[in-house]
Amino acid sequence: MATASWGGQPYCASNDPIALWQMVGLTDNTCPMNLATPIRDRFVTNNGCTQQNPPQPPAPPPFLSNGGHVCTDYQGCSPGHPLRWCVHQSGHGNAIVDGTGDLYNTCATPPKSCSADCPCTWVPEDVWKFFSAL
Repeated sequence: MATASWGGQPYCASNDPIALWQMVGLTDNTCPMNLATPIRDRFVTNNGCTQQNPPQPPAPPPFLSNGGHVCTDYQGCSPGHPLRWCVHQSGHGNAIVDGTGDLYNTCATPPKSCSADCPCTWVPEDVWKFFSAL
């Protein structure tokens, strides 16, 4: 079986630091915590960040509207190479909505919009804030 590569090197073969924003869901069966944490830990080392034992939300149920995700900014990282680790209560998706198992911001997909009955995902704003600060 061929190994995916870039420039003749297997992916992640480099020890170069990179800015990393990573999230994992407690109920993610596609890339569960035990597969996500080694990726995080590699970049903690590569980026020269201080090792931490970051907090995480409780496993559902219930899904929590406040506290449904916990993000940790690692300290001590080399300049220009921050690391942000976010753990949420849901599964594998790109637009997690706290307080629900919604992985794709379903009720607020245009032309609909967010409301008290249809909370928005927190993910795009968090990612934008992270990368625009670089």
